[in-house]
Order: sequence, then C-alpha cells, then structure tokens
Amino acid sequence: MTDASVAGALSLYKDAFTEAFRPPWQVARVLGRIVACRSGALGTHVCECPECGTRHEEPNSCRDRHCPRCQKANRAEWLEDRRRELLGATYYHVVFTLPDCLNRLALSRMREVYKALFHAAWGTIDAFGRGAGMRLGATCVLHTWGAAMSLHPHLHCIVPGGGMDLETGRWKQLPVRVRENGGQPFLFPVAAMSSKFRGLYVATLRKLGVEPPKDVADACFARDWVVYCKSPSCGPEATLEYLSRYVYRVAITDSRVLSVSDGGVEFAYKDRRDNRSKTMTLDGVEFVRRFSMHILPSGFFKVRHYGILSPACRKILKEMQLQSGSDVVYNGGRRKEGKRPPRTRVCMVCGCMVHMSIRWRPPYGARAPDFPPPATAP
Repeated sequence: MTDASVAGALSLYKDAFTEAFRPPWQVARVLGRIVACRSGALGTHVCECPECGTRHEEPNSCRDRHCPRCQKANRAEWLEDRRRELLGATYYHVVFTLPDCLNRLALSRMREVYKALFHAAWGTIDAFGRGAGMRLGATCVLHTWGAAMSLHPHLHCIVPGGGMDLETGRWKQLPVRVRENGGQPFLFPVAAMSSKFRGLYVATLRKLGVEPPKDVADACFARDWVVYCKSPSCGPEATLEYLSRYVYRVAITDSRVLSVSDGGVEFAYKDRRDNRSKTMTLDGVEFVRRFSMHILPSGFFKVRHYGILSPACRKILKEMQLQSGSDVVYNGGRRKEGKRPPRTRVCMVCGCMVHMSIRWRPPYGARAPDFPPPATAP
C-alpha cells in the first residue's frame, strides 16, 4: 500500500504511464516535480526560532501550479489583490463551456484551443456591454476538468454589473434583469450569449491557425453551447472568495484520494447528475493519464483580466471605484518592494508565533546539518 495521495499515485505509476504514452517533456517535468515535492529531493531549509533557539529542517516544496500541496499562499495573495479592485456594483458569475466534440482537438492543440476560449468569452461579454453603451470588465479563470478528472474545459468569469460609459467616460450601472417567475438576476440573455460565443470561438480558432475538421465543425454548429449566468446573492466579497478556491485548484486534491495500491487508485468524487458523493477506482496508468490531461502548456496564463479590470486600465478602475461608491479604492501595485512578507511559523517547542529565519540547503545528497538535540517542552 502506497501513500494515499496524488504524489503517491504518480510515484507508483508515472514510469508506466511515460512508457505507454510518451508524454511531452513539459508534462513529464510537472509529474516529476509533484513526486519530488516535500520529499527532500528538492533540498531542505532550516528554520530557527529566535525565542528559544530551536532549529529544525523541512523539505522544500516544488511550487508548481499543478501541485495539490502548493499554492495556498498564492491563493491568499490573489484574493487580497482582487478585493482591492472591487467596484460598487452587483457582480455576476458567468460560465462559458466548450462542447465535448472539441475535446480531442483540445488535447492536440491545447494552447490555441484554450486561448480561443478566453478571447471568445471576453469578446462575447464586451460585445453585449458595448451594445449597452459601456465598457465592462471581467476576471476569467480556466478550468479543464470534471468531477472524475474527465476533460471538461470551461471558463469561470466574474463580471461587475456596470462599467465606463462610452460617451461620457463616467460610471454607468447596468439595469438589473430578472427571469420570469421570480428567478435569479442575470447579466445578459444566455441564449443570445451562447450563439454569439459559438460564432466568435470558431472564428477565433481559425485566426489562430487551427481549422477544425469538417465533422467537428458541423457538430459544433449543430448544438447550442452552454453559457451559465447568474448573480450570486452572497455579495461581491463572498463571490471572490468562491472564485479564489478555483484559481489555484488542480484536477484532484490529496483529500479525495482514498487508496493507492497495485490494484489501482481509488478516489472520491461528486456526481453532478444526482448530486451525490461516490467513489471510483481507476487503473494507475489511467489515473495518471487523466491527471496529465489538465497540465497546461508552459507559460500559459489560466487567469486573465479584461476591460476596466485589466492591468492597463488601473487609472480608469480607480475612477470607476470612486464614482460607483465602492468601499475600497485601488492604490497602486501589490508590493512595491517586490518581496514577499516574512513567513510566520509556529515553533514546535515554545508554541509562539514568530517569523522564522530560514537558511536554504542544496538538494541531492547534501550533508545533513549537525543539530543539537531539541529541547523538551516543559
């Protein structure tokens, strides 16, 4: 029985997967990083408590964006940055989903397919916003998986219900639209957005040099594409908190892996068809294959900001915050000094919350430090 974690499953079946499928170098590199994360293969760092002088050694993490053990600090920083960009408006949650007829194309031309998804989604939002006489903004987060790690590319977008008036340059609020029979408020009619999104996506894909096969193109235009849109009732800050859980999430976390053995990998998932929690057992190589489908190309940004929320419009954003009556006002870059704040740790002996001094040690067979025995707790 191997460690019941994603890294444990990858370490057991990674070589068999590599031999069977010959993955690209970037996929193999990510799998190797996850296996080596916090194992000591990437080196260690020494923490020393300034209060009691206790020292201990900890293994380094890989900090890869696909690793389920990393990115928690990045998630907190991302959420804090988005809170400083809040506008005094109702926020809408819009989801653009690619049909499954494009799954095979997504695996072979991943960069172009996902880039077109971003461009078509924002082009749809921007076109409807300009039709209402304003320039909107959006924060978009890419997800590529379903509950059982199947390929399910879709884009989560948070869109403020207002923007800059194209004529006056001042803040303009969108009228609140409510579905009949007391339904949820929505941004724009989803049927019209779906048709616009479908046409923009295929056109953008062709501009990027990807011509879908005729049967794939016919299947795309033979169905309605799914666009989901509603206004969360929990408020903008809670909406950002919800979205932040998606920003640095990976296809599967360690908490969902139940067992790893020679017989396969058992994990828990939630079946959206009946909204019930279930378990699934996959062959180890198939588990690694499904996980590797969601490793993004090197340098590809899975979070993008558009319109008045883009980095190029910070001055406009500040004016819109003042005019919309927002509780916060954007005041410049995140950290002007360009450094992370000191890490806060809990001392294992005295239990105090201190900023631990850290000394890095090299990886791969470096000599272990000669520590004095730790003091015993009183």
